[in-house]
Amino acid sequence: MQERANTLLRLCDRYLGIPLATFTALFRIFEGKEQKKEPKRVAFLCLGAIGDLLLFTTLITALRKKLPNAHFLLVSSCANAGTLPLIPSLDEYRSFSVKAFPKMIAYLRSQTIDILFDSSQWTRLGAIVSNCSGAAITVGFATQGQWRSAGYTYAVSHSSTVHECENFLNLGRILYPDLNGKPTILIPSAKPANPVCETVCLAKKPVFL
Repeated sequence: MQERANTLLRLCDRYLGIPLATFTALFRIFEGKEQKKEPKRVAFLCLGAIGDLLLFTTLITALRKKLPNAHFLLVSSCANAGTLPLIPSLDEYRSFSVKAFPKMIAYLRSQTIDILFDSSQWTRLGAIVSNCSGAAITVGFATQGQWRSAGYTYAVSHSSTVHECENFLNLGRILYPDLNGKPTILIPSAKPANPVCETVCLAKKPVFL
């Protein structure tokens, strides 16, 4: 949680993040691609706190029902690394320090992503990473006053009048209007191994107790 509470990082996100989010949005003009009818590789980006990630499972599990054959990849901050084995419906996950965002971008660009969903509501870093990800389609929040949404293929209004689960589902509904779901985590059969940042982890099959 040190990254989330780091004052310097927050100041950089605000005063450098806004112009960078606007500048990197130009990349999407030159990288514009058509959406495939049936996406093969879907990525989820969560750089917030553990609570954000757990609520974000609402979208992940709902989309798994809609896209049973797609490869699901989750990229998170190191603050969430310990939670990743508990997230259902994933095929792969990887965590990075937010300070290592160039590595994060390079990794995403290597994955040939059809759709990327960014869970970031306020910070600009998620938008910058999405803009530079090389994903054919990007979906993220347009949060009032944050100046972060210009680069998304689809920008979804973030509402303070609905539960955050509904906000996350709305990211998916821009492409799949009938999407519904709820937060879901796995109950591990054994104590998860200590997570290591910046290493690829292949998701195990879900185990329910």
